[in-house]
Amino acid sequence: MNATDLPAAATPPPPPAPTLEQRIAGLEALRDARAQIEENATRATEAVATARTEYAAANSKVEAVEGSISVQEQALALINQLITLHETAEAARLKSSQLRTAAELLETMRERWENSQADLQLAKAERDSAAIGMQAADTALAEARLRLGRRDEYEGRLADMQGKLTRAQAVADACHPARGAPVEFLRDFLDVTRENVNELLDVAMRGEFRIGFSLTDSEFRIPVSKGSGRVIPDVTEASEGQLALAKTVLSLALVKQTVQSQGGYNVICFDEIDGMLDKERNRERFAEIVDRLSAELGLEQLLMISHNDNFSASPAGIVLFPGHAMPVDDPTFLANKVVLADFS
Repeated sequence: MNATDLPAAATPPPPPAPTLEQRIAGLEALRDARAQIEENATRATEAVATARTEYAAANSKVEAVEGSISVQEQALALINQLITLHETAEAARLKSSQLRTAAELLETMRERWENSQADLQLAKAERDSAAIGMQAADTALAEARLRLGRRDEYEGRLADMQGKLTRAQAVADACHPARGAPVEFLRDFLDVTRENVNELLDVAMRGEFRIGFSLTDSEFRIPVSKGSGRVIPDVTEASEGQLALAKTVLSLALVKQTVQSQGGYNVICFDEIDGMLDKERNRERFAEIVDRLSAELGLEQLLMISHNDNFSASPAGIVLFPGHAMPVDDPTFLANKVVLADFS
């Protein structure tokens, strides 16, 4: 069997990428580690200073011992010369006591020299130990400085992660359904709509009935301001006739905004848009509003399907169907109208 005949080993799935919060937590841990490293570096620096002081003291001690040994060695050489001189001089037996004293002194000096040699060895050992400690402290300090040298890298990575988090938060805020960009766009749209609605309402109501829009994080209301100064919290609390007129005018205002923003519309058809108006006065007001809207938009044709007799006084082209009640036999009625088709 060849190696190529063996089934391929399954490739383990890659480990999941750490999340943004995990990366930030890791960088925060690195900050704590950096603080610990800085503290260790400070301690290492103090240890180096202490080791250097101990080394200087030990070295001074070694120099002092070496100087003492040198003096003692010179004295020992001198005494050896004296002893040699007296030993070769048979006539100097009278000074035997001095020779004995010199010999005793020589022995004492030898003992001191041996003791000094022991002290010298001890001082050298202390110096070597201090040198080893200073070398270890230098090594620890170098490692601490090496770790501190990566601080800028960690801080740069942290700043980059924080920038990404800030941008992600900005996107999240913009997409928030209550405080994000869509709500701001809606407020702009409602401001234009409010102006158009009130402009048409003023044609019929002469400023006696105006609306506004109140948009919060949790609700949407249409407050009403009446000419008397009274404010109704919401249009649903107005009279049925006023509510019906407000709804109709709101529909016309949206038509106006559509035509003005997109253009290209010169023919509009209204199919019983005034059907919910009940009072005669409201139907008259609606007719005035339609005339104003048609003039503002410069419409070539406005097709109106309506049961509103108030349009009888308006210039129009009419289509007669079976059962109509138009006074077509009245010359006054037909003075400003054209019968486009008669299916009656």
